[in-house]
Amino acid sequence: MIFGGRKREYREREREREREREREMEGADEGIERVVDSKDLQQQSKAFDKLTDRVEDRQLDSSRVQEVPLSILSQTLLRYFTTTV
Repeated sequence: MIFGGRKREYREREREREREREREMEGADEGIERVVDSKDLQQQSKAFDKLTDRVEDRQLDSSRVQEVPLSILSQTLLRYFTTTV
């Protein structure tokens, strides 16, 4: 009987240790998921920054293209009025 009681106590302690290890592993898994999520967020942020930079560059380019005809027109008008007067 003495040995049977000790075996039972030993098994219970081993089960509790195993449960504790499982809880620790679950916590570690959550930490890994957070790191992965953080890396994903960083990559998404970088990609978004690149995209917005490209959009801004294109908008600047298109505004420059629109400014060129106005610049040519103003120079032409300036030449016309300065030479005819």
